[in-house]
Amino acid sequence: MKFDIKFASWLFVHLKPCMLFKEMAPGTFVMIPFDCILRNSSKWQYAFVNKAKKLYKMTFTSIDEFIDTLFDADEIWYGTEKHKNIFYNRKDEMLIQYDLMRHSTT
Repeated sequence: MKFDIKFASWLFVHLKPCMLFKEMAPGTFVMIPFDCILRNSSKWQYAFVNKAKKLYKMTFTSIDEFIDTLFDADEIWYGTEKHKNIFYNRKDEMLIQYDLMRHSTT
């Protein structure tokens, strides 16, 4: 599915833990903790994990790939920390909420 940047931005406002894109090799990016900007250091990036589906993803080549992974991963790992992913298996719900939000502001 092709996602627009406005939908991606809307998701990022709600994403916990807060994170940012960090460009890696040309054409790839990872997700890093938002607070690493304040510390100006961090060699770690987030991993999006779903053990049952054998999904372990850290590097992405497109926003679509990232968003698809975001909806498929049930956990977000950062080193030894494990966070439940609030977007796991909620793609349709988030698309509906986004659509309703857009129509209520027009």
